[in-house]
Amino acid sequence: MVIFNRIPQRRGCMAGFLAAVVCLNMAPAAAAMITWGAPAFVAGDNDVSTTGTLKYAYCWNSTNLALNGVTFTGTLSNTAVGSDISITCSSTSGWAGTSDFFFRTPAGIDGNSPYGKFLAGGLFTDYQYTYAMTLKNLTSGHTYMLQIWSCSAYYNGGVTVIKDESGDSVSLIKNKNAATGPGQYGIGTFTANAATQLLNISGTTGGSGDKSVVINGLQVREINGTGVIAINKNIATAADNLQNAGIYDLRGRLVGISENGKLPQGVRAGIYILKSTTISGATAKHCAIK
Repeated sequence: MVIFNRIPQRRGCMAGFLAAVVCLNMAPAAAAMITWGAPAFVAGDNDVSTTGTLKYAYCWNSTNLALNGVTFTGTLSNTAVGSDISITCSSTSGWAGTSDFFFRTPAGIDGNSPYGKFLAGGLFTDYQYTYAMTLKNLTSGHTYMLQIWSCSAYYNGGVTVIKDESGDSVSLIKNKNAATGPGQYGIGTFTANAATQLLNISGTTGGSGDKSVVINGLQVREINGTGVIAINKNIATAADNLQNAGIYDLRGRLVGISENGKLPQGVRAGIYILKSTTISGATAKHCAIK
């Protein structure tokens, strides 16, 4: 190795020690795991989460679109989205690109509304091709929420799969009812262990000529300091007093009040944000399952 060649022979033992330290320091960290909630079918502007603080939001459209108070910056790039996202397609010759009108608006949503325009545009590939998408400008140790849409009211069926490096994934139905839609969005949370987070995006060809990947838009929000993320009916509360804490879903809607650190009756197990004055300055974290 080059590092040994540059260290004098008389310091061989120390060189070996230093090389071992360097190797340990350069070892890649384990990939950050994204914990996904259940996908939901698009319904209206209120689909857009306002939990935490917006980091960035983009839509594959030629114009900026404001949804539920969140401004999505329009882009028609399939390689780089400002300094926040980089994209690589597995094909350099296959059909892959962007469109701000091709996927149409699903039934029940006004095509002239901002949400209608949002869902009619997209980043796409055809057939077996995939995208590697890197989210940038993250802070290691901070907790983020990712919301991402896949809706294609054009061809039959099909699923877009978003997978992180750890292998966890969410599968979004692009089109529930043939040419009328709707598609789905997914919300996941992760604690960054680097300045970037890689997403591998693939899909299925649910019908003849169906686009195997469709992404209409996404947003990344920082949720540090908002509370504790619960991923089961029982919430681990060893370090925090969460009695009578407000329980919010990932779209920022109050769903109940905690009962001695547990989700109240009638609230299904899932991913939630808890807000309590006793932990107002705490850093959001994933809870242990009990």
